[in-house]
Amino acid sequence: MNESISSPRVLQSRASSNGCGERERKRNLNYEQRIKMALVIFACGFQGICSLAVLMLFCLQGFHALGFQLDNGLMHWMGVLGVGNVCSLSVIVYKAYFGRGMGK
Repeated sequence: MNESISSPRVLQSRASSNGCGERERKRNLNYEQRIKMALVIFACGFQGICSLAVLMLFCLQGFHALGFQLDNGLMHWMGVLGVGNVCSLSVIVYKAYFGRGMGK
């Protein structure tokens, strides 16, 4: 891997190996934490939009608004995929924040 890339992990290892100050190490860790938080917010926001779209389709199907009609099998699979996405995103976020170091 190219060591000239300024990723947070490379910066952190350089700071600790070069004897740089505590301030730079904290700044690098803060940078990494902000990136993680932005990715979590994006993923959860996108998941929320997708879940609302599936809910809207279920409501349109249930009330037959504007002549809306989908196959029951398709609606079943959309529900299964919607619940599966929420569960998988929850597991990924849980492992990222709480899973490391636990049980080891």
